[in-house]
Amino acid sequence: MNNKHVFYPNQRYTSKGEPELGVGILTETSNRQVKKYFPLSNEYRVYAIESAPLRRVVFKPGDTVVDSNKQSMLIERVEMENGLYIYYGKDIKISEAELGDVTANYGVDDRLFMGDVDAPCAFA
Repeated sequence: MNNKHVFYPNQRYTSKGEPELGVGILTETSNRQVKKYFPLSNEYRVYAIESAPLRRVVFKPGDTVVDSNKQSMLIERVEMENGLYIYYGKDIKISEAELGDVTANYGVDDRLFMGDVDAPCAFA
């Protein structure tokens, strides 16, 4: 993470080093650290902001998400508001803070865009 990134409570992240933890929720932030709660594994982690091995979870149009009441929604458009993503569906919107149990599925194009690529020798 670069130090220009601004962390806000309820942003969603995965851990690059521990993807098995699932999608984490930012619960606390300070000048030097961020604390995440990972509901899937019921684990907390504290990361130094300067070296946090975190990947922001952003859903896109066509993805389906669920809110905290387990109501699903097909995303039609995505906007940013006060540091959180807002997902719009037909006649409904869900803030990143209102997401329920979600999983992140990174496709090849998502990984390429995020700079998460394997070394050429791994491909060979």
